[in-house]
Amino acid sequence: MHEIFLHCSSSTTSAVPSRRSAPLNIAWVCGSWRSLALSIPGLWTALEIGTVRGCVPDVAVLLQHWTKLSRGHPLSITYNLPGNNLANYHVLSVPLVPLAARLQHVHFRLEPQFYLSLLCRQLRIELPLLESLTLTSNDALMLWVPPLGSVVNLRQCPLLRRVVLESIPHVHDAPSEAIFYRSVNMAVNINWSIVTSLKIVEPRLCAASAIKILVQCTSLAECELSVGYNSVPVNATPHAVLGHLTSMSVQAKPGSQGTSGIVSILNALTLPALKILVVSTAWVPNDPISTTLISLQQRSHFLLEHFSLSGIIDVVPLGMLFHAVPTLKTVSLHPYDQSIYRSLLLLLESPWPQNDKLLLPHLHSLELSAHALGIYANSSGKLQYHMVLDPDVIHHYRRLSNLRSPMLFAMLRKRFRGSPNSKDGIAQLKNVTLRTYRSSGEVGYGDDQGLQQAWIDDDDEFCALQLTVRKLKEQGIVVQFPVECID
Repeated sequence: MHEIFLHCSSSTTSAVPSRRSAPLNIAWVCGSWRSLALSIPGLWTALEIGTVRGCVPDVAVLLQHWTKLSRGHPLSITYNLPGNNLANYHVLSVPLVPLAARLQHVHFRLEPQFYLSLLCRQLRIELPLLESLTLTSNDALMLWVPPLGSVVNLRQCPLLRRVVLESIPHVHDAPSEAIFYRSVNMAVNINWSIVTSLKIVEPRLCAASAIKILVQCTSLAECELSVGYNSVPVNATPHAVLGHLTSMSVQAKPGSQGTSGIVSILNALTLPALKILVVSTAWVPNDPISTTLISLQQRSHFLLEHFSLSGIIDVVPLGMLFHAVPTLKTVSLHPYDQSIYRSLLLLLESPWPQNDKLLLPHLHSLELSAHALGIYANSSGKLQYHMVLDPDVIHHYRRLSNLRSPMLFAMLRKRFRGSPNSKDGIAQLKNVTLRTYRSSGEVGYGDDQGLQQAWIDDDDEFCALQLTVRKLKEQGIVVQFPVECID
């Protein structure tokens, strides 16, 4: 029973104090279960504090009860109160101070004044066991301004490996190794050399600051960056070889002009161990991105297994990248310009001129996305809907759709081993996701997505395809047509 109870409590998420979830629901079954549950310290090492029926609970009492039952074990504490102004610093943060030596995982999802006041205390708090830290805020207008010179100094946390920073303000006169944004009033100072997992989602993060951090992250294994400011001069860009980095995601934050910042970041890195690369750009010409990706591969010699690209896609350099990285197993492509599909599908179907072989011989999973009529990407790369009444625009859309469908089938036949048109020497394509983005107001009722997907315009043709899809499923091949709504 001891082991069963521990399995009921997630090791990756903090427990919400509710009778509907572990560990409290276990303790409420009967007296014997309650006694056993209260005797297992491992059940009480994680706690998530959120609103209860719209009210902030008594944090001090809750923490005291939970930490007493955990009996000295390391603690995982999550404050999940985004946008909540009912609490205050003394209620939320002060009760944590006596527990500082036991805190292993700390996640703050609330307004910054409630936790930054704690972390910027003049009396430095020791956090010897801290392994992961999340600092997030949705105070987008920065209504709270911290004192000038405030610094969250975490350089003395010897075990801090996982860091998530989202919309955190900072100061201009912070130490040189601190993270910098623009026009805001707070700094976060971390020993970046021991961080193995880093996520920064911040539209005010400029490329120079991101590069400055990455150069110090010599142990980094996974990284996710959302950038919002433009490139830095080439002669001012330091370079870093991150030999342990296996997963990299970099995107231009919607509403920003960060694509040239993405180029600067990728040009500053050499990533020989990279396996996963996700790049999302805004609505700007893709030539710099394509050139940058090819250059990154040439100096890194990585063996990618997963690649995702969203934005303006230039098919020719994309083919050169695919030719240079034959190890790719999963590919996800989301072009803003839907007219490129004819060239893109032809690229995936036709032999590469240099060796007369299909690209991506190990590809087993492919995801593509189509836009329903009226869906477009705005100047910041965010998908939006605009009702189309112009008959010429509607005719052009239908023509592109009618051209795309037969080429899609031809490409899939080449990739499905066992079909008469399949090519030897390539892996069997096992999972195909053909996603459709559509306005929520245009989506009908029911589970049948035949009228909602945008890949095949003819309903009878789609019904016939559904029969083929069911047969393919019996062979272990999954073809899906999910529809994602755009508000």
